[in-house]
Amino acid sequence: MGIRATPIIYDFAAAKRLWARTPPWRGDSTPSARPLADRRDKHITIRSTDDPSSPVYCRLYNTDCVTFHADGTIGITGYPSKSTVEFIRRVVGHYVDPLRLCEAYRVHGGRVVRGPNITLRLTGDYSHPVDVVKSEPFTFHKLNRQKTTAFFKSLRWGEFRTWALTAYDILNGDLDAVYAAAVEAFPAVYDVLVHSDAPGHANSGRHLTQMVRQTVLGYSVHRLRDTEEVAYCTSYEDYMRRVQADRRAS
Repeated sequence: MGIRATPIIYDFAAAKRLWARTPPWRGDSTPSARPLADRRDKHITIRSTDDPSSPVYCRLYNTDCVTFHADGTIGITGYPSKSTVEFIRRVVGHYVDPLRLCEAYRVHGGRVVRGPNITLRLTGDYSHPVDVVKSEPFTFHKLNRQKTTAFFKSLRWGEFRTWALTAYDILNGDLDAVYAAAVEAFPAVYDVLVHSDAPGHANSGRHLTQMVRQTVLGYSVHRLRDTEEVAYCTSYEDYMRRVQADRRAS
């Protein structure tokens, strides 16, 4: 059964009761570690002590992925693996949903916070939104349109594109010859190609100009992007918009 046999746990009290009524493995030298799923799955454990206020740890392999505290907080410790995502969803999926292998979490209530490690506080039963007590802020990048437009204008990009379409046809698709011809005609573009991974093959002049633009943009992107730090994203859609913009600016 593995992780699929892991029970849902709603709060500290439920976690403590589950630990208390679960017998440890026979002859185990660590009686505080007890089965959380099938008894043969010794890599899936629940751990605590007889102290009424001691935390309850839900562990997968060597990571305490979910920790229930007596003050009502729940600590989430993520790891970039599919099994960790599945484990967290099984135990506290009613409060939090790991995204992109625990890089972020969508918490009950709508917002998305940065992972892999966060702390939640329950505000009621499982039907109520949860508060995020602790998480690191996101850092997102986004291309600045004005900077990008001005940069390509400084390269005389429109002229280069027209020139490259013609040069590709005249030189029968020989990119080395095209680049050599660009040395004097468009030195700024050529300079970027020399210092970056210039396209080595193109199916057409249009294909060439598209790849050169991507090469130039990739080489210069650190100068053309803005950086924004946000405490959280207001929704999953907001998060994905920022992620996609960040990819384009990376």
